[in-house]
Amino acid sequence: MKINKKLIISILSVLAVILVTVIGMMMDKEEEKLKGDLEEASLFVHYIDVGQGDSELIECNGEFMLIDAGENGGEASLIAYLRNAGVEKLKYVVATHPHSDHLGGVAEILEEFEVENVIMPKIPKAVTPTTKTYNRFLEAVKNTGTKGIYAKLDAEYTVGDATFRIMGPVNTNTENLNDFSVVIKLTHGENTFFFSGDAEAEAESDFVDRYGDELDCDVYKVAHHGSSSSSSEKLMNVLTPEICIISCGADNSYGHPHDETEELLESITDKIYRTDICGTVIVASDKQNYSVSYEKQ
Repeated sequence: MKINKKLIISILSVLAVILVTVIGMMMDKEEEKLKGDLEEASLFVHYIDVGQGDSELIECNGEFMLIDAGENGGEASLIAYLRNAGVEKLKYVVATHPHSDHLGGVAEILEEFEVENVIMPKIPKAVTPTTKTYNRFLEAVKNTGTKGIYAKLDAEYTVGDATFRIMGPVNTNTENLNDFSVVIKLTHGENTFFFSGDAEAEAESDFVDRYGDELDCDVYKVAHHGSSSSSSEKLMNVLTPEICIISCGADNSYGHPHDETEELLESITDKIYRTDICGTVIVASDKQNYSVSYEKQ
């Protein structure tokens, strides 16, 4: 049988076009997944995969806010992520507490982007850290002229048409820097998001005693990377989240998340996402509904 080379070339060309189209559609679909699938969504909360650390980007109606910035050494990839998300200016950066796995990249963020405000805990002189990371952070705040705001209970701020309220730390009479973590509840219509840095059980007890059921939320960024020192039963009884997101590094030396924490979370919800497994997780909100998407489908 005589092979028609022109016909074969034509068929191959058509197949190539189809393949490119399909790949393009898949890429578009993946981008769609990462943005969430709510057509009217105006709030996107990015739980960024920064390894064994914490960083969350909140975007709403063209305004941006960043909570923490991961560990030292991860600044370049975090900056690239923010640029890719369209960030040119940050209305707020929240430095929850002075440990390097949360504070590590904040100085570089302040230097790289226009940042209007930095919210941070007021730490007594007796326990003020002397680490290079913390000193570098303070220098960056001063040198960039960014407005520093000490976290004040019940203070409220806006990002786009979302609001967030400071609900901790309640007690600063402690030597545990984790318990100085700035605690935030973000509200977007009927949807609520809770962030408490690395606050441990003692601090959790303080803000549960103060706020009780006001802490109730839909989405919980699990404190302290899923450590058993946090996410106490007392707190979880009032949070009752539908979605839990754990930010932790693959095979981390701390064993995060701890088994007892996962078991407690699983008794409340089956919607638990881990950045070491899922990569970056994004929750989209349209004020009534929300959707979850993640990087490693």
